[in-house]
Amino acid sequence: MLRQFIKEYKRAAFSLKDKTVDYFKRIKDMGEHPVDLYNKEPKVLLLDSKIHAYTLPQWVVYTDAVVGGYSKCELGYTNHETFLFFGELQIFQNYKYQMDTKFTNLKILPSFARVRHLYPLFCKDLSLYKGGIAMECKGDGRNYQFQMKLQDFDTFSFYYAEFPTVKGEWTTVELKWSDFHLNRYGRDFGKADRLDNQLDKIHAIGVGVEDYQVGPFELEFKSIYSLRSKEF
Repeated sequence: MLRQFIKEYKRAAFSLKDKTVDYFKRIKDMGEHPVDLYNKEPKVLLLDSKIHAYTLPQWVVYTDAVVGGYSKCELGYTNHETFLFFGELQIFQNYKYQMDTKFTNLKILPSFARVRHLYPLFCKDLSLYKGGIAMECKGDGRNYQFQMKLQDFDTFSFYYAEFPTVKGEWTTVELKWSDFHLNRYGRDFGKADRLDNQLDKIHAIGVGVEDYQVGPFELEFKSIYSLRSKEF
């Protein structure tokens, strides 16, 4: 019995060795390294709601509550095996304090709600994928943001690109890296510091909503991936 087991084990081991040698021989004949073959893929998956359902407790929520607002949001997981970003925005007001120590008129501030996940848990080197980012999502007709943080950014600094949604319909949103603007502490710096030159420093990815529209919001998404080609 033991001899038969050892015989079968050796046979399986030699078979695996032969397959491995054959694989690398074919790679050598093609003149390419396995990593090079991987890099020729037209897109790279960053998030799949079915594969990465376990990450749900690891997403972090941010709202305007940190600056005195009342907006709320959550990230849930649906029976359809998709992520659901939902909540409610509330417009809030604040006094703007000027350098001359005088208060100006009451100022209406934009509300915001965001949810982010640390990117390295399913990290890929995006410096080879210059085409941009794409996401399969279903919204409520509002505009949302896809957001990315760099390694040296604090909580209130990020890149974002805004995209529209069609109420109740699944669509594939495609964003070029040149669409992303830099936001620091609520101030838009535009495209002064391009994101596509820093794709090896991505630290976190996420979605958000930021506008003056009071009321509930809902964005469902199931996959996020980066594109290699510059042509969508």
